Amino acid sequence: MGIAMPLNAQVQKGQTFLSGGLSFFAENGRNTAAQNSKNDGLNFNLGVGQLLSNKLALSLGFNYSRNKNSGFNEVFTPLQLLPNGEYLYSRATAVTAGAYSAWGLSIGLNNYIPLRERLAVVLSSSVSANFRSNEFSQQILGQNRFITESKQNDYALQFSPGLWYFLSPRFALSSSFGGFSLTVTPKSEGNGTSTISGGLSTEGILGIGLNYFFK
Repeated sequence: MGIAMPLNAQVQKGQTFLSGGLSFFAENGRNTAAQNSKNDGLNFNLGVGQLLSNKLALSLGFNYSRNKNSGFNEVFTPLQLLPNGEYLYSRATAVTAGAYSAWGLSIGLNNYIPLRERLAVVLSSSVSANFRSNEFSQQILGQNRFITESKQNDYALQFSPGLWYFLSPRFALSSSFGGFSLTVTPKSEGNGTSTISGGLSTEGILGIGLNYFFK
């Protein structure tokens, strides 16, 4: 027998809650005998919030992600220009490696719209600052290793819908969907000009998180 728990009896003004999520992936791929790749990464987020009313919460968040990849592939290097105007190329195998990491801070508002006793739609809006770094290296046998590094910061405004399902008065599962985002990227070493970009995503569930409500 189930226990009916109205949503407004679970989220109340003045309550504080913690939320978080963790995901990771690993894959190995071989396209041809001369191409191979290995990728792994993780995403982590943690937030704390407080209900300003029974349907509106203010939240602060932290997120971190990283990705590493390595492998080898064929590269072609021009050796000389032939009389007919074509280039003569040499073929070699290059060992590659890459590392990407990012972290960010955000502040946002969540609006809860009850659907059923334990289920609610959550409309989230947030402003975030994100800091990213990327490193890529490539080495052909017998040659010096080539390394490039870059860093980039951006600031984003995001709107996204989601669903919360209360397992108990203190625990709720949450899932997020696509949404709208507007990102401002200032000028940096790897980006010669400041840019503004926006997008509307209709992707499915991006992840599942767990939320804990303090009494």
